[in-house]
Amino acid sequence: MKGDSRGLTTHGHHTEERAKRQSPGELNRAYYNEHASEYDDLVFTKSREHQRHHDLILSLMAVSGADEGPFMELGVGTGTLAAKVLHSFPSARYDGYDVSEGMLHQTGQKLHPFGDRVRLIQQDVTTDLPETRYQVILTANVIHHLTKKDKPGLFHRLYAMLQHGGCLIVSDMFEPDTEELAGVYEELERRDFQAQGLDMEQYEEEKRHGEHLGTSLTRYLRYLGWMRKAGFVNVDCVYKYLEAAIIYGQRPSG
Repeated sequence: MKGDSRGLTTHGHHTEERAKRQSPGELNRAYYNEHASEYDDLVFTKSREHQRHHDLILSLMAVSGADEGPFMELGVGTGTLAAKVLHSFPSARYDGYDVSEGMLHQTGQKLHPFGDRVRLIQQDVTTDLPETRYQVILTANVIHHLTKKDKPGLFHRLYAMLQHGGCLIVSDMFEPDTEELAGVYEELERRDFQAQGLDMEQYEEEKRHGEHLGTSLTRYLRYLGWMRKAGFVNVDCVYKYLEAAIIYGQRPSG
């Protein structure tokens, strides 16, 4: 499970009817299995904002003292962020978890040059915890796919998976405070993408299909509260642009 709630071209009435019968997890897994080979070509993944998030995540890791890891990514997707981390931290070990076998296949091809520094695991860590304890946990555009009732408990699980002194970095999409703001954000995003020369017809198709995916946007302040309740310290929203934000927190050293 990985990526922004925007998707690819809608497949019509039958897709909509099938979506109504599936849980959010099943719907997202089916979608990402079907479109794994095309995911890297989404308008969103080509945007400068997407790249800025990756750059900020790498900078946060560096100033947090990340070195050899192990690092973990929840929802590794096609491995684009993982490849950047492995380049930036040449001695690091990296575990990528995803529920989509299609995405993991794409990731395996992309990360093959990194050899045994990488482990890819098809597992839903929202229900099953691995035994490994990580120096850094990353997750990008994943948590908004969970239902609102499942989100608070996830932060307790991620806290338990961190080493003492380790950090969690969450990049996600968040609910605007008002419907009016949502409209403003969408128009600003559209203008930004147009200024970058991105394919706006494809953008509209992705937006339409994204409406059928299982998503549950939450205001970012709720994330901060859930993290503090789970035990994280130094919790803050370190970057926000329109609906997208990066949230940071650490497990105490002692």
